[in-house]
Amino acid sequence: MPVTYFAVVGPSDAAIFEYGRVGAGDAGSSSGLPAGVAGASSGAAAAGGSGGGAGSSNNNGGVTDTLQLSRQFMLYSALDMADETMWTKGDFFLSRIDRFEERYYVSAYAAFAPIRLLLMQDQEPHDNVRPFFADAYELCVRQLMSPFVDASQPIKSRDFEERMISIFTRYF
Repeated sequence: MPVTYFAVVGPSDAAIFEYGRVGAGDAGSSSGLPAGVAGASSGAAAAGGSGGGAGSSNNNGGVTDTLQLSRQFMLYSALDMADETMWTKGDFFLSRIDRFEERYYVSAYAAFAPIRLLLMQDQEPHDNVRPFFADAYELCVRQLMSPFVDASQPIKSRDFEERMISIFTRYF
């Protein structure tokens, strides 16, 4: 069952958007994080359970929360690797910057905006990761250019969520 988990990390190293999918047929779910709660998410956020958007609940309870937290932990621990690699590689796209449990690969995209995009997959990253990051980054920059959006706060726009999920499903 393939696992793909994506997060947009803001300037304060807090996730401002997350989306994940477990298995090819699952709908996945996404979430912004509650304001003031850095590093924790609500409901079934990106755990691959049934349900839709931010704050949705899941019947699996603790299992879903444990999966969500373990995925967040893997991505957050890769942030330091992304920062180090970004300065040595000289490219925005950072493929395979970290690997966990000999199963999960983490890739990152860090450019001029105060955000970093992180992607965790349970398979070797393919050629579709770079264009995915480029499209996702463009959408994030357009969202963050609004004077009404704070880059350190979770993105709660339903339109942004739908567009990001559309980009995600186009490449994965």
